[in-house]
Amino acid sequence: RSTPLYSSAASDVYKRQLFGQIIGTGETDRAEVKNLSFVKPSITVSAKTRNAGVLAGSAIAVAIDNVHVYGADIYGNSVDAPFGGIVGEASLYSSITSTDIDKLYLDAEQASNVGGLVGDLSTSSTINASSVVNGTIRGLSAVGGIAGTTDSNTSNITNAYYNGSVGGKNTVGGIVGSAGRSMITNCYVNNAEPVSYTHLT
Repeated sequence: RSTPLYSSAASDVYKRQLFGQIIGTGETDRAEVKNLSFVKPSITVSAKTRNAGVLAGSAIAVAIDNVHVYGADIYGNSVDAPFGGIVGEASLYSSITSTDIDKLYLDAEQASNVGGLVGDLSTSSTINASSVVNGTIRGLSAVGGIAGTTDSNTSNITNAYYNGSVGGKNTVGGIVGSAGRSMITNCYVNNAEPVSYTHLT
């Protein structure tokens, strides 16, 4: 099967990602998104936005597999909402597997829950075998190279890798900014230099 390629440059709030929201019905009946590639997506988020990511703002009961992003720019300096390189929020048994971003610039200095793949990972959602390389990420608080926040003891991250810089005022981490009771297993961070909150270079 061929892999679709998407190239976007969207500034309107209704065009900030491929999907505004993807919804399944639960653990045994999840929506599926797989085998996609995005080339140089550029997203500027307006103040009306509730969450933002290249694939979707929100994923509820969704299995995301084999999604690849090349050269993403995401801007939202005046917005306090979850930001992620793939999805802003992943909840209710959502999973992200075999998914990666090569070269991410995510600048959301007023936002909490900012992550290289997911801003807010919750309610038994997981990330596995996924990575961000050549990342530059900035938020206000709960800022991580893979996820901004994980807030459940069953929302876990396994076999993840981050390479790049991460910055914020509070709770900043190479893998997760604020991990709650989650289990982080076999994850690796390389060259996670802090980036200034006041200026990205």
